[in-house]
Parts: sequence; C-alpha cells; structure tokens
Amino acid sequence: MAEIKNQYREISRENQEYKAINAQLTLKVSSLETKVRDLKQYSRRDNIEISGLPKTAGEDERSILRDVGRAIGLEVNENTVVAVHRVPTYSRTRAPPIVARFTTRDQRDAWIQAFKKKKTVMACDINDRFSATRIYIGEHLTPDNKQLLRKLKDACKELNIKYVWCREGKLYVRRTEGATSERVNSVEDQRKIK
Repeated sequence: MAEIKNQYREISRENQEYKAINAQLTLKVSSLETKVRDLKQYSRRDNIEISGLPKTAGEDERSILRDVGRAIGLEVNENTVVAVHRVPTYSRTRAPPIVARFTTRDQRDAWIQAFKKKKTVMACDINDRFSATRIYIGEHLTPDNKQLLRKLKDACKELNIKYVWCREGKLYVRRTEGATSERVNSVEDQRKIK
C-alpha cells in the first residue's frame, strides 16, 4: 500500500508538471499562430479583393479591373497593377472573387476609398451583361481572418456591439459611439468580448 501511495504521489506531481508545460506550450502555439496569420496577412498588404462579380467564360481579369475602376471613378495604370486573378472560395453559390495586387499600398487604399465614396456599386455598373447584384471592394484578407471576421460580426450582432471592422488586416470592435476600440486577434479574444 505504501508503495502504491508513493507511486500515486509521484504520478500526481508529474501530472502537475505536465499540465504546467502544456499550458506554456498552448500559449506559445497561440502566439505563433497569430504571428503566422499576421505574416500571411502582411503578404496581402497591397491587394484588394473584388467580390460579387459573376465569372464568365474566357474572361480577362485585367479588363474587368479597368471596368471596375471606371465604375468607381479610377483609371487603371498598367504599371501599377502587378497581378489580377480569381481566387477560390469556400462558397459553391458565389463566384470566386477577383484579387488585384498593386505596386504600393497607397494605390490599394485609393481603390478602397473610391469604393467607399461610391457607397453602392452593382455588377451591372461594371458590365451591362451582369445582373444587378452588389459588389464589394476591400482588403484581401486571409481565409483565417475572413472566418474570424465573420464569426466576430455574428457575435457582435448578438451582443448589440455597434462597430466591427478590419483595417490593415487587423480586426477591431467598438461597443458604442465614442467608446475605445478593442483589437481582436483570435477566437479566444472574441470570446472575451462577451
């Protein structure tokens, strides 16, 4: 019996040590995941994402980008556009969004600001063959950040939190007009908001 009690104490002690190590490793992994997500987002810093445009056979994405630019009052300079292409989406019902990479962040910001000034842009404003569906232009978020933003918006709607937004790939909430903003880095941060 004494030997079993000693073994039990030793196992309990080891268990506590492993729990402490596990907690440290969990924090480290969470920190590393945030850093990786931030690096992935940073690689998209010069990109915009245009969603809501239907995909057509044999389309020319650069031509579509010029048409979008015209609709929001901007001209596309070919020297400022590094790449334009469609990216896959999780939704089977929506057309894949178009991503455009510019040579500078200022050019990307100009597109986002022009879109915000226009307020509403419809696909038929881009090309009269398209239906009257609304399009959106914003930062090109990583899939993880898109998912976190969607969850955050849903949670904030339930909690009557007034503002949720993304700027420079970082997510923020503001509970009421004039309140200070809070940065949300992860699902765990989102749970703390509640």
